[in-house]
Amino acid sequence: MWRGFETPSRTTAASIFLKTFTMTATPITIKRSTLSERVGAEMIQLIIDGVYPPGSALPTEPHLEKQFGVSRVTIRDAIKLLVSRRLIAVKHGSGMTVLPESRWHYLDPMVLFAHVTSPRGQHMLEEVLEVQRCAEEELAALAATRRTAEQLERMKTLVAQMGEVLDQHGPYTELDVEFHDVIGEAANNRLLRTMLDPVREVIRDGYVLTEELPGAPERSWKGHQKILRAIEKQDAKAARAAMHEHLEVFRQHLGVSLDTAY
Repeated sequence: MWRGFETPSRTTAASIFLKTFTMTATPITIKRSTLSERVGAEMIQLIIDGVYPPGSALPTEPHLEKQFGVSRVTIRDAIKLLVSRRLIAVKHGSGMTVLPESRWHYLDPMVLFAHVTSPRGQHMLEEVLEVQRCAEEELAALAATRRTAEQLERMKTLVAQMGEVLDQHGPYTELDVEFHDVIGEAANNRLLRTMLDPVREVIRDGYVLTEELPGAPERSWKGHQKILRAIEKQDAKAARAAMHEHLEVFRQHLGVSLDTAY
């Protein structure tokens, strides 16, 4: 039976971020469907947490087999996951070595998730929010000039539906996420939308957490209404400003939620 490693205790804001989401109705959305992916995810977490710092050697395959209680095939598949994410290098005769942090594939969802939930990843959540702000503000501006009538109607419908479920956190979050997705679609910039993909799961769970704050859904809904009006008027400057304001409110709500969780 797979046992896994014992990991260091987590007492930072990032740990509260993970703990709080685990307690919500909508759990962390990172999916690991195979045993090798689960083992690989825990090995990634150990590297990010500093148990195996850059330049250090990972245990041998036989040791990892015993430590995790899995087969050699599973361990080798897990190692391939780490290699593909540029976390380790494997050299015949010299074993497995953790690569410098500058080489790591930070935009990979598994690596990003490990950073956000790590005691050593205090700044990663802030970096995630910065990526979100840069991408979503520009997407809103582009959507204002490129949206179709059909996309505008979908946005209107979603905002109206949000107003009907302000006291239902799960349904509100789903509509919130879909509204931002339609804006991304309306912007008609595939590369810019793709920028958000790695951080989307972290951001989505942030919505779950913040929308449980008293009054937060109402403030969020007003922000969506303001964004919608700017996009409807095809005012790119106003759309960018409205999105900026909306994301700043989200950032503030997230800070309050994490402080409260302490």
